[in-house]
Amino acid sequence: MIEVAKESKHLLAMIVAILVLLMLLSVIFYKFVEVYQAMKYEGKERVKVVYTTEVLAFVIFAISLLTLLSPVAFDFLKGIS
Repeated sequence: MIEVAKESKHLLAMIVAILVLLMLLSVIFYKFVEVYQAMKYEGKERVKVVYTTEVLAFVIFAISLLTLLSPVAFDFLKGIS
């Protein structure tokens, strides 16, 4: 797949997609650790507030999903095989 991307114009798009997914995973992992730490050490209930990072993670996920489901992506995947 990388060889095909090197010969086409999609190498930069692949690198950007991988970096965006890594950023999304890092935000999700950070929030998971924060929630786990709060459950383990605080032991009290608190009102849930939506933070900017959660909204940003959802926006990044939506953009990635729409990009991967676009017809251009399907044409590129058909060209690989």
